[in-house]
Amino acid sequence: MPPGPSNEPLSALRAEKDFGKKIATMVILFGLDTLRDHRRFLALLEDFHPGDEAKGDRHLLRVALEQGIGSALLSGPPSPAERKRMENRLTNLFIAPEHAVRIVDQLERAIQEAKFQIARAKEKETERENPQGFRGDPGKVIAAMPVRAARMNCSPFFPLRAMDGGRFMANTPKPADGPWFYEPKVNGCRVLVHLHDDGSIDVWNQYGQWLSIFEKLDFTQFRLLLPPGYYDCELPGANCGAMRGHIVVIDVPDFGGTWRSMKTWLRDKIPNLLGLKTPFENHGRRNLWILPDVGEFRADRSPIVYPDDHLFVKEHLQLVNIELGVDFYEGFAAKNPVLKYMRQPTDSAKEHPGWIQYRF
Repeated sequence: MPPGPSNEPLSALRAEKDFGKKIATMVILFGLDTLRDHRRFLALLEDFHPGDEAKGDRHLLRVALEQGIGSALLSGPPSPAERKRMENRLTNLFIAPEHAVRIVDQLERAIQEAKFQIARAKEKETERENPQGFRGDPGKVIAAMPVRAARMNCSPFFPLRAMDGGRFMANTPKPADGPWFYEPKVNGCRVLVHLHDDGSIDVWNQYGQWLSIFEKLDFTQFRLLLPPGYYDCELPGANCGAMRGHIVVIDVPDFGGTWRSMKTWLRDKIPNLLGLKTPFENHGRRNLWILPDVGEFRADRSPIVYPDDHLFVKEHLQLVNIELGVDFYEGFAAKNPVLKYMRQPTDSAKEHPGWIQYRF
């Protein structure tokens, strides 16, 4: 697998002056699916093609994507008649004919280049996995491969990063402006998971690098219980070994509502609650989990915490760690239930004020 991208391709993308090349590079870096979700692509464009002087370019691309031209071009090269209809659709919205021709051409070239790069990546992966050549029908081998468009690319955004609250002690000051809910912090690897419409999976780490480790995970429950989209998750066991092979869903970036409403929706989808007792008990073949709420602090600082207070919960989780012989629970994450998930499209180190992480 090629190494995940550093900040160099992102810096080069930001510095690119040619708008057509910039569109092509964005599609290659962030994947073809970003064109289907034009809001995400336009949000990325705001970051990588900012400023008043670029406003015309952004407006032109916005109109083209909102008219479905990007999605239409994804299905294949258009015929001359189809291409003319696309251009007419734009001129009917008061886009100058020469601009309509240019933006359709730029989008078509960007998609063709992205598909070419993805095909090359698949060929290289096939050669790596089959060094002696195909055994059996090559068409079946390729058809069985999951979509790996982002294998050589970075994620479309980074998992949300919590503020560092330090060690969780008896005198730890409580966050201001409550209420706050608390979830246990699991020792694991933070990842962003993309479940595609066709059931294929892409996984990136917290720095936006594509991971091959997910190929060893069983995503059966993930596909059965959750709709396509992006999911902010934790993979336990990366550091401590406990519950390796399991998946904990932390948040849903595409949900759009507050954290509390997202949590209610997630509980309806995933019945498996990772309890405050030993997590190995009676999980059977389940490997998909959500986190429990372990407490709330209201604005008047009066604690309403499960089961008695946060120190009791801390001691209880540390007893679980002793029973397991590993530090499975690392601490708590305090979360403001009225705030929404904030995507970080360009900076993995940017912190979200609505999440505060405390360690034991």
